[in-house]
This record gives sequence, C-alpha cells and structure tokens, in this order.
Amino acid sequence: MDLFRIHAYEVTPQRLSDTAIAPRGGAFSADEMFKKSLEDFLRKSKLATQPGVDFRVDQPLATAPPAHEVRNLILDYIFGPSTSAKSAAYKLATRLGKSMDDRSPFTLMILSGYEDGDTRRLVIWRFLRMSRSTSRSTVIGPASRS
Repeated sequence: MDLFRIHAYEVTPQRLSDTAIAPRGGAFSADEMFKKSLEDFLRKSKLATQPGVDFRVDQPLATAPPAHEVRNLILDYIFGPSTSAKSAAYKLATRLGKSMDDRSPFTLMILSGYEDGDTRRLVIWRFLRMSRSTSRSTVIGPASRS
C-alpha cells in the first residue's frame, strides 16, 4: 500500500482543564526518509499480524447508516477529499486531547492514510513526549469503497 495522506498534530491533555487548547499541526509532505521511518515503525510494530478494524462502506443498510462520530471521522479522513480529511484529522486530534487527563503526556498524533486501488488503510500513531522511542499505534483497515 502507498502512503497518500498524512497529518500530524501536537495534542495537549485537557480532559480536566477549563481552557480548551486547540491541537497544533496539519497536513504535510512526507519526504522519502520520513516515509521509510514510518515503514520501519510499521514493520517493527507487527501491526500487519494483528487484527484490523474493517468498515463496510459500500453496503446499503436496511435502517439508518451507522452514526458514530469517530467512525464517520475516520471514513471522512480515509475516503474524503483533502478538505474533509483535514477537518476530520483536526477533530480526531481534538477528541483525543479532550479524552486525555494530566496523567497523559503531550502527544504527537500522526494519521497516515494508505491506498491500494479502492482499498484504504489508516494507521494512527501516537508518540509520547517523554521518550524518543515510545510510540503507540492503531491500525484501521483495510476498507474498500466500490
């Protein structure tokens, strides 16, 4: 799969805060060295051997479509145009910050979107400020839209 979209945000813990702090960041162009670093992290994390979350985005439902905010933001990020992806990435970063309290350090959240034809995959990386080598990630995908 090829990297086709990437956003990064500095996320501040604020669940217990009275003052909202907007995440800082946005889309950027990843050079080859950065892409290789992400590929190395992906390989070392063994995410490919772990179960992913698949979304059925092309099957009509008998009832109303699923309406979970995070699910919809992920679909907007991975399948939407760049303007929708930018908005979705910002909202996901904001939501992460609102769920983190003072026990969590500042975090660099990177959303990386991969594609292979109609199949898309989203990997969400979380790099903690406390250590250069500390990272957490979640793989979501592959999903296909026909």
